[in-house]
Amino acid sequence: MNGRPTRPTLGRCPLLYLFLGAVAGNLAAEFSLWPILILFVVLGIYQGLYHRSPPLTASAVTALLMASWHNTRLQERKNLYSLLNTNREVQLSGTLVESNSAGLVRRLFRTEAGAHLTLVNLPDHFKTGQNLLIIGRAVQQEEARNPKGWNPEKTLSRRGIAGCLQVTAAQANGWSGGFPLLRGWAEDWRHRLSKKLTTGIPNRSANDLVKGVILGEKTSSSNAFDDFRKTGTMHVFAVSGLHVGLVALIIFGLGRLLRLPPRLLLWTIILAMFGYAFVTGLRPPALRASLMSSLFLGRFLLHRRPSTFNNLFAAGLIVLISDSFQLWRTGFQLSFFVVAVIFLLEPHLWKRLAPRLDHDPFLPKPVWTRWQRLTHWSRNKVGKMFTVSSAAWLGSAPLSALHFGWFTPIAAFASVWMVMFAFLILIIAFISLVLGSIAPSTGPKLNSLNGHLATTAKISAETMASWPGAWARLTSDPPWGNGLCVFDLNYGGGAVHLNAGGGVLIDAGNETSFWQEVQPALTAYQLSCDSLIATHNDAEHIGGLDAAVRIYPIQQALIPRELPRRGLAELVSTSKSYGVELHLANRKTNLTIDDETWIEVLSTGNPQMPRADDRGLVLLVHQLDWRILITADSGYETERALLANNQNISADIWICGRHSMDNMGHDAFIRAVNPKAIIATEKSYPESEQIPKSWQKWLESEGVAFFSQKEHGAVFVNPRKNTLTIKSYLQKGETVLTR
Repeated sequence: MNGRPTRPTLGRCPLLYLFLGAVAGNLAAEFSLWPILILFVVLGIYQGLYHRSPPLTASAVTALLMASWHNTRLQERKNLYSLLNTNREVQLSGTLVESNSAGLVRRLFRTEAGAHLTLVNLPDHFKTGQNLLIIGRAVQQEEARNPKGWNPEKTLSRRGIAGCLQVTAAQANGWSGGFPLLRGWAEDWRHRLSKKLTTGIPNRSANDLVKGVILGEKTSSSNAFDDFRKTGTMHVFAVSGLHVGLVALIIFGLGRLLRLPPRLLLWTIILAMFGYAFVTGLRPPALRASLMSSLFLGRFLLHRRPSTFNNLFAAGLIVLISDSFQLWRTGFQLSFFVVAVIFLLEPHLWKRLAPRLDHDPFLPKPVWTRWQRLTHWSRNKVGKMFTVSSAAWLGSAPLSALHFGWFTPIAAFASVWMVMFAFLILIIAFISLVLGSIAPSTGPKLNSLNGHLATTAKISAETMASWPGAWARLTSDPPWGNGLCVFDLNYGGGAVHLNAGGGVLIDAGNETSFWQEVQPALTAYQLSCDSLIATHNDAEHIGGLDAAVRIYPIQQALIPRELPRRGLAELVSTSKSYGVELHLANRKTNLTIDDETWIEVLSTGNPQMPRADDRGLVLLVHQLDWRILITADSGYETERALLANNQNISADIWICGRHSMDNMGHDAFIRAVNPKAIIATEKSYPESEQIPKSWQKWLESEGVAFFSQKEHGAVFVNPRKNTLTIKSYLQKGETVLTR
């Protein structure tokens, strides 16, 4: 047979060897596999020279260079980690390189030595790109004491972040140059566009969905996006390859309509892709997609035949060189693995599907009617979307199950439908920006149309998620079932989640505790909350509620009757801006959660008391006829007032704390409550605030089960009709109360 033999697809991908070398070098440095690396490099160079294979030699050299580069980054992280763990106040100079409205990494700081750490309590007026001098103490990391709590050793270290610093003082020293400053501008643009593209969308859920589709801002609760997770279409809300491709498609169609020359059109598409990555905050997924697409289109500009795999590996190399820790990011793994699977499998799927979409093969195309041409074009476009979606699902399913615990067979079909919604929303957003700049009144009207599209997409997701076999959750149910989780937070903190109705969050710890302990647990078990209760104006108890209002679909909040100052003032302000209904607590307040659960306010506290602990709320949770008393850190004065009011304060369980300047649990109060179990929040308290051992022994001698969170960590309370089960995160076994 004449002609040149067809080379295998990977045979035209010399960059595959370089990419594999970079991955091997990264792994060798990460796990200190230096002998294996040296053997790999020597054999690679020898085989490359002996067989005259430059890619093999280049792969070995790349592995050595990447190992050296990644080891340098690891050493930078190690040095900063050692400094942070000196248990003293530290002073650092560097640049604020990233700011996020939600998530575990809210503020990312790069020191002058090149290491990274996260910052908490940094004032909002400091912007990305500023050079800062910061002073603070490291947030000391301990073993996990709460379900699904943030594991900084795993989460931060794999991202190249040495730790977390609690900022006590900060000073701006001008602006940096380069990428951090560019990212700062990008974040400002994203913030402006977020407001501009959602003006005219009153519905909060639709507002959040539109922001998610256009800008990738997933700041709503897991509940708001739950049906999209179940249908495997969460990628619609992540600005990545899908969105960059849709933007390229929009610009391509517009360019063809304007009859732009091919070369100018290609440059316009490339600029548009990077422009979109810029206005969405220069996030790594969008940059990766823009880079890979630009490499692909650049081959046309150079009049070279593009190699999709070669472009993929080239993009991977550039990303790893710019940030060697990207290899450990879930987004990086998903992006490159899924794209590789699409390149490998989609042509085979399309080859089998395409013949079924054609008209009669014996009918020549020149005699097709306009309707036949239109139906053939539309069927092929939808069919192509389906084969790409199916290949993407096959690639993403294993990683989604591993990282997120979801298995979504419906995704291959649902993605086709949701991508069409995303495409329409992006087109309307583009038109809204253009026409809104000329005639401001048109912008909100077009945004409103996007809101309706987002609502329709949500209804579609709900419908598809209800189909049998559409999805499966691979994680277990929450250990507290439909009851309460009493989180074990650092000194002075407190948070309780009640999994009833739409969910209730009673306090949330400070902001750091919320993001590191409370929010990860709720996310892992796909739980949410639509009601908040702030027991008293203590930042260690209610500092995280402000963030909860921003990310969960909160409908109502119960707050104490005291002047809104500090943390309480922030909570009130944020709640009003998000349309949350605020209730000032009084003794007649009963908060209905569902048919079998309601919360009674026993005391609103004394506004004249000097300590916030005695100005707060005392709550009684009624669930399935079980009574759970929550007194937070209230002391003797509150207990005396409760007894004086002749209220029925008896409870099956008493959740309490203790303040060093006050006493709690005096004999008369204990007799009135008559608890069967007590949960004491005292883990990191000083000796003066811990429950006296003698008191604990006396309670146990009276048959009261005592759960000190110092020993038990988080405590789970799961009431049923005739039994109530109490178990803890750190200790095995359980205590069962019966009626």
